[in-house]
This record gives sequence, C-alpha cells and structure tokens, in this order.
Amino acid sequence: MCSSFFLFFCLFLLNFVIAQWFGGGGMGGGANIDMGGGGGGGGGGGGGAMGGQMEGGAEELTALEMLKNVMERRAESNRQLREQLDRTNRDLRGATDELKTTRDRIYELGTRCEQFGRIKDVLREKITEIEQIFANSEQRGGRGTGGGGGGGGGRGGAVQFMSAYGGGGAGGQEFWNSGDESLTIPGRAKRQIGGNRSDQTQNEKSKMAADFALCKSEPNIQHKLKQALDKTQQRITQLKGMERKISVSLFMARLF
Repeated sequence: MCSSFFLFFCLFLLNFVIAQWFGGGGMGGGANIDMGGGGGGGGGGGGGAMGGQMEGGAEELTALEMLKNVMERRAESNRQLREQLDRTNRDLRGATDELKTTRDRIYELGTRCEQFGRIKDVLREKITEIEQIFANSEQRGGRGTGGGGGGGGGRGGAVQFMSAYGGGGAGGQEFWNSGDESLTIPGRAKRQIGGNRSDQTQNEKSKMAADFALCKSEPNIQHKLKQALDKTQQRITQLKGMERKISVSLFMARLF
C-alpha cells in the first residue's frame, strides 16, 4: 500500500513538472509572439506619426512662404503710396506758391488799377482845361482877324511915336511894317507862341493816348490773371483729393 501510494505520488509529481514545463513554455511563446506583434504595431504607429509631422511641416512652410510674399507685396505697395504722397505734397506746395504769387499779382494789379483810376480823373480834368484853352484861342483868333485894319493904324502910330522920339526912322518902319510878317516883332512872337503851344498840345495828346491804351489793357490782364487763379485753385482741389485717397489707402494697408 505504501509502495502504491509512493508510486501514485511520483506520477503526480512528474505530471505536475511536465505540466509546468510545457505550459510555461507555451505561455512564454505566446507572450513573445504577442510582444512581437505589439512591437510591429508600435513601429507602424511611429512611422505614421512621423509622416504626419512631415506633412504638417510642409504645410507650415507653404503658409509661411505665402505670408512672406503677401508682406513683400504690401511693403512694395506702401512704398509706392508713400512716393505718390510725397509727389502730391510737392505738387501741392508748388501750387500753393503759385496761388500766393497770383494773389500778390492781383493785389498789385488792383493797386495799379486804383492808380490808373486816379490818373483817368486827372486826365479828364486836363482834357477839359485843354478844350477850354482851344476854345479861348479860337475866340481870340477871330477877334484878331476882325481888327486887322485898326492894327495897321496902330503900327503907323507906333512908327510916328518912335520917329518923334528918335527911336524909329526908316529902319523902324521896315522893322514894324515889313512885307514879310514873320520878320516883324509881332510875327516872331506869334510864331514862337504858336510853335510852343503846338508842341505842348502834341505831347499832352501822346501822353493821354498812351495812358488810355494802358488803362484799356488792364482789364485784359486782370481777366488773364483771374483765369490763372481759377486754374491754380482747381489744381489744388485735385491734389487735395489725391492726398485724401492716398491717406485712406495707406490706412487700409496698415490695417490689412
């Protein structure tokens, strides 16, 4: 009975050892197989993650390149707008200077017109005086022609007076009663007075004609200056409009 029990115990122990040996190996093999599969799966996951990172980096580079191009175009546009604004400012300053010069010329022309207005008044007075002088001269000439006979007697009396007092004689009669009236004292005086009056009248007429021509030309000059002033103001308005547009464009460029 003891031997049977011992035999039974040995078989049980052998069976346990065999079971432990083959069962543990199977479990170890399965574990190794499972770990191999897990490692393969992990490697596949790592490769997929690296591929995703590479694709994401390419997209970021593309986006950065696009942003760089946009910023360069924006900088170029801003530079062109600034240059245009500088040109507009220079044109505006030039137009302002032209406007100031035109206003000064208009003011000077207005002053000259006032002076010419006063000159016109003076000329009217002078013309009236000259007309009165001409009228008086014509009246005196008529009276002298009518009194020619009395003048002859007067000259005879003068000759007698000079002869009586020793200052006349034949020479005195020729001096006063010469056939050439221009040789006598009255003739010489008349010729001298007439020549001086004619020259003075001619000079005054020439001066008046020049003054009237200048006064007539002043409205044309004033009209031309007004046209130049209108053109300058229109140019200034255009330049101000361009300046506002450029300022708005620069503001929008800064926003975007």
